[in-house]
Amino acid sequence: MRNLILLTSLIFLANSIFCQEKIISGDYGVGLQLAFNNQTNVLTGYYENYTGWDETTNKPSFSCIFYIEGLINADKVKIKTYYPNDKSESTIEGYLEIIDNETISILLPSEHGGCWNVEHFADEPVLFQLNKDYNWTAIRYIKTKKSYFYNRKSNDSRLNSYLIEGNIVLVEKLEENWAFCAYVGKQKTTKAWIKTADLNTL
Repeated sequence: MRNLILLTSLIFLANSIFCQEKIISGDYGVGLQLAFNNQTNVLTGYYENYTGWDETTNKPSFSCIFYIEGLINADKVKIKTYYPNDKSESTIEGYLEIIDNETISILLPSEHGGCWNVEHFADEPVLFQLNKDYNWTAIRYIKTKKSYFYNRKSNDSRLNSYLIEGNIVLVEKLEENWAFCAYVGKQKTTKAWIKTADLNTL
């Protein structure tokens, strides 16, 4: 009987592990990008969306921007959200729920500055559907004043182009002290190496 109970428990545990949905890295539309690292179970993401238009500045009137980090160990994940490079001051902890591997929802206990006029995350869970998958292992932001791109994992291959503090990069792979990543600019997308020392740590 004891062996039967043990076997049943093991089967239940195995089913729980294998049936647990996993997030697919990619663009979830409406301003949300998520990256999941299968080896560490670390989830990172970035939300950026705007509404309205100010004709005097030729810029959107309202913005909702926050970074996302969490550790996936269940279908409902506790996440920290904050403005890039402002973790200590603006962190709001909430929940990301995995509906299936292409659908998630985000619920926060309060709104980040500006979000009230863009998207309400504190009223009820906001649903997001995978729009396009990518091979990102992480989404990080630049923590230094300036971070140069490199053609190769070598200091002598530095390019003239660089990123500034707070810029978001989509990391495809990490090798030693280097990250191969993509930066989506207004005019084009740049793919190159940058130093991991220039990126935020989790």
